[in-house]
Amino acid sequence: MGFGFPIEHSPKSGDLIFLMDARSEELGRWASEANEWVKPNGTPLQFSPTHWRPWGPLDDEKKRPHTRLILALVAAIVCIGGALWIESEDSSSGNSAANLERKFSQERDRASVAIAGLTADRERENVG
Repeated sequence: MGFGFPIEHSPKSGDLIFLMDARSEELGRWASEANEWVKPNGTPLQFSPTHWRPWGPLDDEKKRPHTRLILALVAAIVCIGGALWIESEDSSSGNSAANLERKFSQERDRASVAIAGLTADRERENVG
């Protein structure tokens, strides 16, 4: 269990934060009306926290790179599906299956390039 900041420097605004001591970690907040640390539901903690760390926006920041990857995958699927649908419309007018396979391969290559670019962006964000 990693320790965060000393409890003396914790926000006492009522916002949720992770509270911890050497053996425990729990989500909680400062209750000014009770003048003590409490669980999110208002019941007192069963330990005296010595450290704290933020909760909320930092967790959302970790999820953001995955959102870009998911959007890239969806875009790739839509592009491939659209190309296949257009080709299937054209194939009824005499285009060959080989032409359809060529188009599919091109769209797959475009999707791979897009995904590789987004993956590189995500890796740069994780390093930075």
